[in-house]
Amino acid sequence: KYATLGLNHKPFVPPFLCQARSMFIQTQTTPNPNSLKFVPGIQILDHIATYDFNSMDSARISPLARQLFRIDGVTRVFIATDFISVTKDDNEQAWNLLKPDIFACIMD
Repeated sequence: KYATLGLNHKPFVPPFLCQARSMFIQTQTTPNPNSLKFVPGIQILDHIATYDFNSMDSARISPLARQLFRIDGVTRVFIATDFISVTKDDNEQAWNLLKPDIFACIMD
């Protein structure tokens, strides 16, 4: 039922029965201006835990973290039961350029 360290997924529904994506993801600032907290409003992990990934190699157990590391500028991914924190390189793109790609990864 649950993807390894990914979002909980609903059973497959044929596309003609689906509406557009309906997940609302809130963002929250953190004390670190290079980190943003993404709160999708659903349980992310099927157990109480946290995972802190600081590289693509360390994220090998998490499909979600691997996808996030493919975004230029992402340097760290922290996954908790109900939120994801993403840290960017302070010399890279602004959040308004990174957020659409991060939202897309979380919704997929």
